[in-house]
Amino acid sequence: MTTMQLNAELLRQLSYIADSEECMKKALKAIKRIVASRESEALSKSSGLQEALDDVRAGRVYHAENAADLIKQCLE
Repeated sequence: MTTMQLNAELLRQLSYIADSEECMKKALKAIKRIVASRESEALSKSSGLQEALDDVRAGRVYHAENAADLIKQCLE
C-alpha cells in the first residue's frame, strides 16, 4: 500500500471508533507510543558526520600521499 492509501485506511478505521471516547484514547495512546519509539530510534542512530568525528577522535585516520595510496591502505 502507498502512504496515501495507508493514511486513508487509518482514518477509515478511526472513523469506526470515533464515537467511543475510550477507544479513541486507546488508539491515541498506541499511536503516541509508536511515534515515541520511532523518535528514539532516530536519536540513537549516529549521523555520518558524527561517526566521522568519532573516528578522528579515536585516531582512526589515514595519511596518504595520493588517492591510490589511500585506497591501498584501506584495503590492507
